[in-house]
Amino acid sequence: MKDIEMAFGNTKGNLALMGETLGKANISLEGGGVFENGDVSITHYLMDAPEKAKIALEKIGIQVNKINEVII
Repeated sequence: MKDIEMAFGNTKGNLALMGETLGKANISLEGGGVFENGDVSITHYLMDAPEKAKIALEKIGIQVNKINEVII
């Protein structure tokens, strides 16, 4: 399990697009949250396949900032 940090514009539908993209790639989110910072949303989610998620998300223009180890 790892944490993936993403950033995208505060535009209607971006969070839904992220979820749809991950669903099509068969990637489940285990938990996380979204934090608004001006015109940008920063998200952190726990998942088992962050490298696979990064590829899928960057194809649709969602920036992946970091993949972090977590202690559970």
